[in-house]
Amino acid sequence: MQKVYNRYQWIAVFCVTLFILSGAFLLLVSNKRINKEYVAKQQLTEYGISGFEAGLVYEQLQTSFSKYSKKPYDISGYTLSEKETKVLNGFKKLYRRAVVICMLSFAAALILQLKITRRRLFSPLILGPAFAALTTACISFYLLMSKAEFPVAFRRMLFKSDYSYFGGGLISGILPPEYAGKMMLYYILYVALLCGIMLFGRFCIYYWSRPHKF
Repeated sequence: MQKVYNRYQWIAVFCVTLFILSGAFLLLVSNKRINKEYVAKQQLTEYGISGFEAGLVYEQLQTSFSKYSKKPYDISGYTLSEKETKVLNGFKKLYRRAVVICMLSFAAALILQLKITRRRLFSPLILGPAFAALTTACISFYLLMSKAEFPVAFRRMLFKSDYSYFGGGLISGILPPEYAGKMMLYYILYVALLCGIMLFGRFCIYYWSRPHKF
């Protein structure tokens, strides 16, 4: 029986890790206010439009994540190119997968944690955040060192402010030079936030489960 609970425990650790990683990505994409305000800080974009208008375009691009289209997008009177549409749809697929993974991993982790709580096993609330932090570090290392297409393009965005990966059109023109670095930083902060919440939950369980002293 103990082996079964140990198995549940490690599956729960895996689910918590997936929840943190996917949840941080969803928080990054869904935080329209921070991203829009950051884009809108520009005086004039490379595309020749004001920062205010760039913010509106960016907000519409984020809103479009709820839709999927193979046709060119018409954003505030600007039509995205075929390359931009393809890249945008690729990110939408990633976003939708993250939504499914986040919901399923949360439900599985909750159910498994309730099962193993009977044996006072709470390691998923500690090991989950630890593995999530380690995985985030590995992803960052992969993006900075890999020679695959997207990591190379990401390093160009990060170090050279080169957003030609998006096709050199509207999206490339409205993104500020520091955008890639800011988004990477925000993702790491969101991972840290979710890890902190998990660890705080474990601390609360430990605190309230201590024997009372009379």
